[in-house]
Amino acid sequence: MNSLKTFQKVGALAVFGIASLGIGQAASAAVLNFDAQPEVYFVSPIYEAGYTLNSIADGFGTNNNSLWPSNGTRHLMSWTNNSSTSGFTLTADDNAAFTVDSFQFGSGYIGQYDAVTSLIVTLSGGNGPFSQTFTSGVDFLNFGPGLTLLTMAGGHTATQYTFSAFGGHNRAQFDNISINTTNVPEPGSLSLMALGLMITGFAPGVRAGKLTT
Repeated sequence: MNSLKTFQKVGALAVFGIASLGIGQAASAAVLNFDAQPEVYFVSPIYEAGYTLNSIADGFGTNNNSLWPSNGTRHLMSWTNNSSTSGFTLTADDNAAFTVDSFQFGSGYIGQYDAVTSLIVTLSGGNGPFSQTFTSGVDFLNFGPGLTLLTMAGGHTATQYTFSAFGGHNRAQFDNISINTTNVPEPGSLSLMALGLMITGFAPGVRAGKLTT
């Protein structure tokens, strides 16, 4: 009987341990709002809440003034003076895969010039590749004064997101990038959980078979 009890305890501890691990690795969320960033221009990279943003544009920075569309708080901005593409890449500092759920986007100056014609978000790593295109006049408004909330298609994770804004001499603004991260237990942990469930599940059968001492 003592052996059976020990057998059951081992199984229960295995299940509890892995369940606790699963709880510890449940989904976590972050919103990149740039409110604590200084007003800066021509800087790269920018670090925010455990993520790194690297410019792919001529200009990159954070600010909030009356020239750019805004939601009234500090935001990220990218621009190009010499080509037709501005934007940035977004990666987690720990190189983990993550999901961007939504973000706010602004196009051009409030003075009605240098608008973005289209924005393409490209995913790599994770369960990518995947890309999603947002089009001016359909998905977002130009020239503000506010920002447009854009939602990413669900079911995708990536280790890198590339935000590419197209349009000659375009100006693009980004804010409140909503991120979710779910860490899945390692295969070995899943196997251990299965073993624990088998132990606890078959314990009554073991007792019925009188495999006790």
